[in-house]
Amino acid sequence: MIDNIATGYKAHRLNIEDEYYQDEVAYALAITELIKYDNQFLDTVCAHPRGHLTEGESKVALTVLQWLGTPVGKGYLNKVKEIKKSINNTKNKEYKEWVKKYQCDLFN
Repeated sequence: MIDNIATGYKAHRLNIEDEYYQDEVAYALAITELIKYDNQFLDTVCAHPRGHLTEGESKVALTVLQWLGTPVGKGYLNKVKEIKKSINNTKNKEYKEWVKKYQCDLFN
């Protein structure tokens, strides 16, 4: 376990010696660095007025951010990339129909 690291509800998973958890450790370390730079970083992540995030809300936010380093979280991030590629493909008929329906373009 690493001392002085921002953790969510699964702090026991932050074992740098266990290869399975190394990405979670990396995500938690990155979050810790961002919080050191801006101690109200989680307020921004949660779209709260600065200084109004509860301890429980902070724990939930940290848990979700740490989760992104899990195999399931990485699968989710890969799916987001896949969908974004699809959306960015101007030949994508569904995207063109969506833009026409809502008269907007998210990427312009």
